[in-house]
Amino acid sequence: MIKIMNAFLARVFCISLVVFAFGLAIPMVANAAHPEGLWVQGMVYDGSTRYQVQLPGRVFIVRPVGDSGGANMLATIGIHIPGEIGIAHAGVVAGYTCTSDVVGNINRELCTGITPEGGRTEVPFTLYVDAACGTQMDISANVSQWYTVGHDPNDTARFIVPGCPSTSPPPPTFQCSDGLDNDGDGLRDYPADPGCTFSQDNDESNASVICSTNSQCGTNGLVGTPYCSGIGVYQLFKTYICNNPGTINSSCSDSSSPQLQTTCQTNQTCNINTATCVTNVSNLAVSCSASPNPALTNQQVNFTGTATGGTGGYAYQWSVGCSAFNSQNCSTLFPNPGSYTSIVTVTSGNQTAAASCSVTVNQSASQFQCSDGLDNDGDGLRDYPADPGCTFSQDNDESNASVICSTNSQCGTNGLVGTPYCSGIGVYQLFKTYICNNPGTINSSCSDSSSPQLQTTCQTNQTCNINTATCVTANNLSVSCHASPNSVSTDQQVSFISNVTGGSGNYSYQWSQDCNAYNSANCSNTYFNSGTKIAYLTVTSGTQTASTSCSVFVNDSCDGDEDRICQGDSVYEVDSCGNRTFVQNCRNSDKVCSDGRCINDNRCISHSYQQCSGSVYWYNSCGEREEIAQACTGNQICQNNTCVNQQQQNLTVTKEVRNLSSGNTNWYNYISAVSGDTIQFKITVYAPTTQQNVTVRDIFPAGIIYNNNLTLDGAMNSGNIATGINIGTMSSGQTRIITYQAKVVISGFTYQY
Repeated sequence: MIKIMNAFLARVFCISLVVFAFGLAIPMVANAAHPEGLWVQGMVYDGSTRYQVQLPGRVFIVRPVGDSGGANMLATIGIHIPGEIGIAHAGVVAGYTCTSDVVGNINRELCTGITPEGGRTEVPFTLYVDAACGTQMDISANVSQWYTVGHDPNDTARFIVPGCPSTSPPPPTFQCSDGLDNDGDGLRDYPADPGCTFSQDNDESNASVICSTNSQCGTNGLVGTPYCSGIGVYQLFKTYICNNPGTINSSCSDSSSPQLQTTCQTNQTCNINTATCVTNVSNLAVSCSASPNPALTNQQVNFTGTATGGTGGYAYQWSVGCSAFNSQNCSTLFPNPGSYTSIVTVTSGNQTAAASCSVTVNQSASQFQCSDGLDNDGDGLRDYPADPGCTFSQDNDESNASVICSTNSQCGTNGLVGTPYCSGIGVYQLFKTYICNNPGTINSSCSDSSSPQLQTTCQTNQTCNINTATCVTANNLSVSCHASPNSVSTDQQVSFISNVTGGSGNYSYQWSQDCNAYNSANCSNTYFNSGTKIAYLTVTSGTQTASTSCSVFVNDSCDGDEDRICQGDSVYEVDSCGNRTFVQNCRNSDKVCSDGRCINDNRCISHSYQQCSGSVYWYNSCGEREEIAQACTGNQICQNNTCVNQQQQNLTVTKEVRNLSSGNTNWYNYISAVSGDTIQFKITVYAPTTQQNVTVRDIFPAGIIYNNNLTLDGAMNSGNIATGINIGTMSSGQTRIITYQAKVVISGFTYQY
């Protein structure tokens, strides 16, 4: 299909296709009303079950007078043969650059360039196909321009490769074995004519030399736009190479590699929008206040925001209780008493921060119906306590209360609500229950609650597809990891290595926490502080996602003379890594060793018992600690005078995203967005067992910034997912859902979980 994607028009003429075999013309014509367009010809039968098809052709691109602007035109020449392979090669075209690519079993030649106003460009090409007898072949020529969809002309041709003859046809003839001088150079056939590479070569013309030097292929230099990487500005440098120079086998190729243009100074960072080094600014801080506070109903309340740090220029956005854009202040009236909160979000440079402030609104004294001297509900009674509709003098509703409900069914019909969703290995849907509180009284009220209800339990060989909320058969995805080496010192590199089985066989990796890497089966890091380091790994394969974690204990680098201990009657110095160095033998001075020193012999019995002291140590009969008996590693504790492993429970976490700016409300594992788009993330946390003190944090990739609007199980939350929110204790089988928004700040952003 041809798409015109700009205000400038392009026209591709219709296709006429003629195929020749053994002198018999087999015309196959589509849209043949025009004299120019796409045409192909040529076919050779191999004598068995296939045809070798060589299709030379051309595409004309015509640009009428009046089309101005010089926008790029894209000509695409492709062949689609079910179950077969076709190859397209375009010739040299002035003003156009042509490259080949393959999409599925569609082989295309993409030619990009500019056709002058009122001009015409001819794109020659040759298609090479090895097709079975009777195969349907679709050939298309497409021309497109960028941005605006306006026209959709098609320029295609289709024909059926003939069926195999019932008897073998006469053998084909080839230029390199037909006894003729086909190229007029005075030489005939293989091997006399150097243009022939073998006797069945059907082109006797001599091959040309494509290039002799690298410079004939192109001029080396910077290409593309600069971009940020780490603390530097980079740009791709393209190098052109002439392969087999000066021979008929010569060809041109090129490669591009990043080249450092600018290194940012220590007080600078690289701005991803401008690809320039900018001086760091102080952290943006935001606060706000309300005045007056407290206030009365229908009295104007002024909210004022204050910002410090950042670049010094601030953009304000007020929301919730008071709405205003690009103003430091926001004013509003509240007609009803209560507590009201307004949120101000401030942007300064590439930093964004938010704050909230509240105001208490009291009822104005002159407005209470139960103390205004009037019969407001027309029942002949006025004010408190005469009117039974008044409960106190500042009650602002004199009407008598009515009975809201007497039964649960008057509040609503119990049933399933919302859409099904996956949780663990089951399909769930929310079930809403309606309740009448204080039924049959004036204090009656309706309420409802929703709880997950299991609809389908997936079988052991199935998983729940989060997109369709159905059970699908699949190999269970299994993920584990380990650290190598499993005990290291500071400044020593450790590698976290994954082990993945099952799923579709194709895996997407995401490492986080103490080691960060994307789409890599392994993750390496070097730590400068001691302690237990945990790497979390999430693997996606098809519709399945599985997570695990592995840890390593990092010891401090060994410091000498850390402690002195006894071993028998000898004193040893022990460094921080437990290495021992002999100091002296106490028996040489008729003493015994105790607590790392020689003392008079009080006849304490060495190695009398073992006891926990961080690790397991020997003690003598006098209760004095001696040398270590068993060292507990980073994931162990000393318990009952022995080192035991600590158990770690995992949570199941899934993450989805959608582009709110595109208007699509469906959740996906992958999106594309442009600068200025607002995207929303959803994190689903499932606890297979009871988990204590659960904290959820999202580390944002480059190109997006946090944009608030955080909810927990559908309720607004004032926390910040970028710094982590604590959702407390999760009971066994419980699911919590967190949503929040982010703003795209780069021209092209792609996210995949």
